Amino acid sequence: MRRMIAHLLVILVLAAVWLVVQGTGVALPDDRSAVLCAAPDGTPEASGACWEHPLDLLTALRSAEPGAEVWIRQGVYTPGDGPDSAFYVPDGVTLLGG
Repeated sequence: MRRMIAHLLVILVLAAVWLVVQGTGVALPDDRSAVLCAAPDGTPEASGACWEHPLDLLTALRSAEPGAEVWIRQGVYTPGDGPDSAFYVPDGVTLLGG
């Protein structure tokens, strides 16, 4: 009986680990290249492919094609100096962040 309980416990632990690894609640697009990372300290020259090389938000939005996701790091973003300056999210592009 103890052996059976031990086996069940191992199975439950493995199932829990699998669930953690499989799902964080964030669904990635089918094409990982359809994700651009942007940060307040990002640059237009960066690849935007990962958090180590983020784009600035304006460049990320201009580069994003329909179906892409732009992930933004927490921070303050300023589109420009003029009173009419604004960020525009293209149709079909998802903006995610926190």
